Amino acid sequence: FSFKSPWMRWRLGQILDNVLTTGATNTSIFNTGLFPQEVYWRLRDIEEGRGFTEAFQITSEYIEEIQIPRLQFQLASLRWLMVLPSILVGLAIMLGMQATSFEMRSVLAQYNQATVK
Repeated sequence: FSFKSPWMRWRLGQILDNVLTTGATNTSIFNTGLFPQEVYWRLRDIEEGRGFTEAFQITSEYIEEIQIPRLQFQLASLRWLMVLPSILVGLAIMLGMQATSFEMRSVLAQYNQATVK
């Protein structure tokens, strides 16, 4: 393979190994974990009823209509789950630094008053 991605090379190697091991030339060669199990079963069911080409067409439409919006929602949720705690930690650090700064000013003012008398 001349793919730059080691992951893609590994996945395609798994598919080719499935072809060599099982001799299959249908969608069963894609049972490598490349697709979510739900998508693989859908691809397999449609392929048995309508054929290989139509199975890929219908499955790609399903992924485009259902899976991609679901994935986008999950990724947006995860993004906010990471951003919000980060903001809270940043605010806590800022407030801690501010409190330390006020404390140091107060101590310095008290020291200056004590040395002036």
